[in-house]
Amino acid sequence: MDMSIGSLGGVVFVASDEIIKTVSDFQQQNTARYTEHNIIGLKPILEFLGPGLEEITFKIQLMAYHGVNPDIELKILQDMRDTGEVGQLVFGEIKIGKFIIQSISSSEGPRGKYGFPTWIEADLTIKEYISHDDG
Repeated sequence: MDMSIGSLGGVVFVASDEIIKTVSDFQQQNTARYTEHNIIGLKPILEFLGPGLEEITFKIQLMAYHGVNPDIELKILQDMRDTGEVGQLVFGEIKIGKFIIQSISSSEGPRGKYGFPTWIEADLTIKEYISHDDG
């Protein structure tokens, strides 16, 4: 029986006896936005504009011996990035927010039988997606 840990859109993070597809090294970065007003002869004045967009980085290990097809799973993530797909980031019952995949950096282990990789580790950077039309 699969135990869903969370998801990013249609990509489900799972830990079970047969399949392991989880995230690690999860880091969040939150910022505030300011504008700087220059004043002749004095230091500039900062004006708070509001919160910035949240950025999250994490790793996903896609291992064939954990019931995952690394090539297919990486392709799904790349397609999400390349089409600008917006996905809800969820862990357990908690909805973190809507995010897009901004970048993917990956490395892979040796290729085994039939040329398939035994594992791929993908580093993802996702960025918060806000639509003011959502209300």
